Amino acid sequence: MDMEQNQSAEAKVTNQMISYLRSTKPWTKFLSVLGFIMVAFSVLIGLVFMIGRNLFPQLNGAPTFIVGIMYMLFSLIYLFPSIYLFKYSSSISRFLNTGREIDMESALSHQKSFWKFVGIVSLIAIIIAVLGIIAAIVIPVVTRMNTPHSAQQRHQERCG
Repeated sequence: MDMEQNQSAEAKVTNQMISYLRSTKPWTKFLSVLGFIMVAFSVLIGLVFMIGRNLFPQLNGAPTFIVGIMYMLFSLIYLFPSIYLFKYSSSISRFLNTGREIDMESALSHQKSFWKFVGIVSLIAIIIAVLGIIAAIVIPVVTRMNTPHSAQQRHQERCG
């Protein structure tokens, strides 16, 4: 079958496909709402860290503001997949109620966006992890090479 025949052929949505969509919808809705709740908690924790110096003077000098910014950044990052999942679930609901192609296309578009975002974030996390491992190996080696005296020289200086 060539590309033109494949594009002109229309897929049939079976009752089993609709059943799978119906059973997936509550889970995607649940996970998206859970994501929104986690984003809200992360924002609150970030705010507490950002104003932590004012609330807890004993934390003076601690990088609480930077930690707060990091929480806010991670909240923003986690917000997008939650939105995509919520829109996916809503589009599935509309499709199940109306049976319109546009609602199915919308659901699949949001699902594509969700997985694309998760894939990009996963790749970034892998790159950061690899760079972290390399840094954990290289930094101590470079630090040891840059010290003026080796351990043996220090021992000789103390003993002799």
